[in-house]
Amino acid sequence: MDLKEKQVTVIGMAKSGLAAAKFLASRGAKVLVSDAKSKERLAAEIEFLISHNIAYETGSHSQEALLMADLIVV
Repeated sequence: MDLKEKQVTVIGMAKSGLAAAKFLASRGAKVLVSDAKSKERLAAEIEFLISHNIAYETGSHSQEALLMADLIVV
């Protein structure tokens, strides 16, 4: 599957979610990682995402993040 320029939403910032996000971004996908936990509880994970230029949202899984995605990784 060609992931270049595909919008992909990854649900969760646990180890597997971060690994998936990094992989997808390396294949050219536009990745957004969504986690229901607060920004304060995810400081290390957010730092990782920022260092890899990967977008994120915290506090909930927004309807927009799900509806705009070509692919959702759970």
